[in-house]
Order: sequence, then C-alpha cells, then structure tokens
Amino acid sequence: MKLYEEAQETLIKMRSELEQRLKRIERQIRQPLDPDLDDQAVESEREEVLADLSAQIRTELNDITTALARLERNEYEICAKCGQHIAVERLKVLPFTALCFSCAEKSHSLRL
Repeated sequence: MKLYEEAQETLIKMRSELEQRLKRIERQIRQPLDPDLDDQAVESEREEVLADLSAQIRTELNDITTALARLERNEYEICAKCGQHIAVERLKVLPFTALCFSCAEKSHSLRL
C-alpha cells in the first residue's frame, strides 16, 4: 500500500502544479493583442504555442485523474490494455501511466 500512498501524493501534487500552470497560460492567452501589426504576428505565434501547451497540460491532467481513479479502484498496478502488472519502477517514473511497458511500446510503434 505504500506505493499507492506515494503515488496518490505525487499525482495530487502534479495535478496542482499543472492546474496552476494552466491558469497562467490561459491568462496569457486572454491578454489583448498589441495594436502594432508586427507585434500582433509575434503574439499570434506565442498564442499558438500557449494553446498547444494548454492542450498538452489538459491531456496530462486527464491522465492524472484517470490514475487517481485507478488508485481508488485498486487497479493502479494493472495494465489497462492487457491486464498484466505494471512494473513499480515504471509507475515511479510515470505515475500516471495506465499501460505496462510492453503495451506502451506497442502503442507507440503503432503511431509511427
């Protein structure tokens, strides 16, 4: 159970940090554009980058929420795809992962 307690603490901390980062990004996105057209072009590019970061953070937040739910159901160490155990070492490095190394590797190779 120590793994579950540590994972829950880590995930909650990660979620809090990501939520704060997301709020800062959203505040920056909402800032009005500069009246200077050259500056607007730079700001538009910046907003694109911020929007991409925002999407990545939302994906991570979703993964963290899913991991916390898996903890509550005592399924944290079980691969969501094959049902095998996820190595503790993997969970310590990627506390929000839902896949064992083998399934993650297969999933990654499918995207290539």
